[in-house]
Amino acid sequence: MSALPVCIPLHDYLLVKPVEAPAQVTGAGIALPDQAAPRVARAEVLAVGPELPAQEVNLVGQLVFFPNGIGFDIQEGGVKYILVRWKDCMGWK
Repeated sequence: MSALPVCIPLHDYLLVKPVEAPAQVTGAGIALPDQAAPRVARAEVLAVGPELPAQEVNLVGQLVFFPNGIGFDIQEGGVKYILVRWKDCMGWK
């Protein structure tokens, strides 16, 4: 039996767990500081709300991208989760 998510999202919300973005390095091998990084968050989808369109229900386990600062932060057991609306996501991988 799998563990229950931190919370069950309602409506068109996704429950996501932030994923650290890979370090950005230029072609010359220079590491870019965080200030130069794009302001986009990446997160793994853990659960989806019941009002998502049928083709998006299979997002569990996928990475989604959305602007930093969007959504509602949840702390559970020292782990950060975010509830974000599907409309706020800019893409997935």
